Amino acid sequence: YARAAALDEEAIALDSTFAAAYEALGAMWINQADRRARAIDALTKAFRYRGQLTERERLLAEAAYYLRVTAEYDKAAAAYRALLDVAPDDQTALNNLGIAYGEMRDFARAERTYRRAIELDSADAFTKYANVAQYQVIFGRLADAETTLARARAKFPGNPFVDGLTAEAEPGIAWLPG
Repeated sequence: YARAAALDEEAIALDSTFAAAYEALGAMWINQADRRARAIDALTKAFRYRGQLTERERLLAEAAYYLRVTAEYDKAAAAYRALLDVAPDDQTALNNLGIAYGEMRDFARAERTYRRAIELDSADAFTKYANVAQYQVIFGRLADAETTLARARAKFPGNPFVDGLTAEAEPGIAWLPG
């Protein structure tokens, strides 16, 4: 991440309107508490300069802005669905659409979206298993959550993130390491 961030910052130093570099920085930093303000600034600039992006990049920049900056989850979901219309297997769109649905408290749609990501069998699908289990716990389906997590452990043996997952009886914490 440090090297990628340094390269993105170099690119921005050469072109202060380089939307793709801003979007990449925002995506890297958004979940880091000490860089959240910088992430918001980067995502805002990516949104501002999105006209120079490819269709996929533009939709991701718009969706990230609505999801992470303005908390307009319906607009974020619409942008992710638009991307999925042209690229139905886009893992970023599927994952973040699940997040948007979760923020809108539409847990059933969030779970279905994460299940779709799992069906695509991508190398990073292990986080989607945790997300599906989280919603199963919210719905009180603890046995289903345990089954989902067991499938994740079987599919990704030795993965420390997956190995530490447990389905707790308390809603919303199925994804926490046990």
